[in-house]
Amino acid sequence: MKKVTAKVLVLGAVLLSTGASFMWPINTIFIHTYLHKSLTVAGIVLFFNSLFSFFGNYVGGKMFDRLGGHKTAIINALIAIFALVGLIFNHSWPAFPILLPILGFGVGGSYTVVNSFVAHIEEADRYKIFNNIYVGSKIGSMIGTALCGFVVSVKISLVFVANCICLSIFLIVVIFLYGNRPEFIKKVEQKARLFTLKLYPGIGLIALFLGMTWIVNSQWGSNISAHLTDIGIPIGKYSFLWTMNSLIVIVLMPLINHFAENRD
Repeated sequence: MKKVTAKVLVLGAVLLSTGASFMWPINTIFIHTYLHKSLTVAGIVLFFNSLFSFFGNYVGGKMFDRLGGHKTAIINALIAIFALVGLIFNHSWPAFPILLPILGFGVGGSYTVVNSFVAHIEEADRYKIFNNIYVGSKIGSMIGTALCGFVVSVKISLVFVANCICLSIFLIVVIFLYGNRPEFIKKVEQKARLFTLKLYPGIGLIALFLGMTWIVNSQWGSNISAHLTDIGIPIGKYSFLWTMNSLIVIVLMPLINHFAENRD
């Protein structure tokens, strides 16, 4: 087992994002159109999915501090794969709204491990690593949403299989390439003693504006997705919108980085 590097962290972000992108653009459509539930019910299901993803982020961070990233990533990946295997064999009601939040919990914890590992890589610029992980997640989103339309055209339930394949590859990468760094335990113990919870005004404003942005952005994956299919736009073309969105972000990132690096 090799100690984790920046490259395998980016690879993990690509795999997680690719798998997730097969599902999140069509979750509302699947609940509303295929399971014949109201948009209110779909919104409640997505709320619990997001809530459990948040819990996965939090618990994943706690597990990272106590168990290390290797074990934490394996446990969370197995939780997500368990939920996906269940969805492959039973994605009717009420199995879908039960298993989807469990999937969100496992994926949320896995994302936390990828980001938390960056703090223990000292031989590279952490700003660039975080930036590369973000770009990697967008590349994964572009791949997943581009393939989603094709997969759905064959059979919509295959999106669960596609996501499961991506997470299984992620688990294999974690087992062999996500080893903890030798200095991990000492640093965790030191940080645990020095940790205090403070919310600075600048961070609070960033969190507030980010939350407001996501409230608006979430409408695309919920109400708007169902509305577009109701007026005759096929799922494949709706998914392609997100492919273009990710492509635009990837193309513009070098320009954004140029201004960020010359901010002084």
